[in-house]
Amino acid sequence: MCGNGIREGTEKCDGTNFGGATCAGVLGAGYTGTLKCYAAGTSNECKFDTSSCILLVLVLVIIIFAQQIYARIMPASIFQ
Repeated sequence: MCGNGIREGTEKCDGTNFGGATCAGVLGAGYTGTLKCYAAGTSNECKFDTSSCILLVLVLVIIIFAQQIYARIMPASIFQ
């Protein structure tokens, strides 16, 4: 019964009960973020919602890109 917080039958998750699942476990190595569960009454009830999972490599690329932009914007004298 979806919505009681207990994973039963074919439920992948129920509320905050993920049975130990993570973004990496569901999507594969290299993914991080917050795994969610579709609520009871929705079309995907008690299935994983991976919309907040992100590929870790993408996060690193964004950080490196942001650092490069920051270094170009800020005068070098600030770092001395």
